[in-house]
Amino acid sequence: GGGSFHLAIGYPQGIVVGVDTTYDHPANIEWVTKECENFRFWQQGSIEAAGGIYQEYSEIDILFLDSVHTFEHTTAELKAYRPYLSDRAIVLFDDLLRPDMQGLWESLPGYKLRMDTLHDGAESGGGFGAIWGLSNLPDYKSLTWMD
Repeated sequence: GGGSFHLAIGYPQGIVVGVDTTYDHPANIEWVTKECENFRFWQQGSIEAAGGIYQEYSEIDILFLDSVHTFEHTTAELKAYRPYLSDRAIVLFDDLLRPDMQGLWESLPGYKLRMDTLHDGAESGGGFGAIWGLSNLPDYKSLTWMD
């Protein structure tokens, strides 16, 4: 999608893995793959994909969570990826203005920055934020604060 494309052109020294359960926009995926040599498409559920992505590509520096915008699913995604985040990892969240995502954002530890003007999509939710510094937390890898 658009997020993967922008990460791929903005982070050319890294590998950007776009994850989706379906291959329902083949022309878009093929175009991004052609334009960005560092883009890989991974067809699988985001939670189930975490371990395989780590095995294939190593630790994750930037994790962009933009799939099912609910507290439960986004929390499950973060739990699935937490063991694979590098010490310098940044986690990005989209559509934070949706009601279920506000509670999630408020529960997140670490350094936080809201940048809602990056995605103002009032009709669909909108909102954008980043957290970092999780490796400084005493329970970083276990993230017991999420249990």
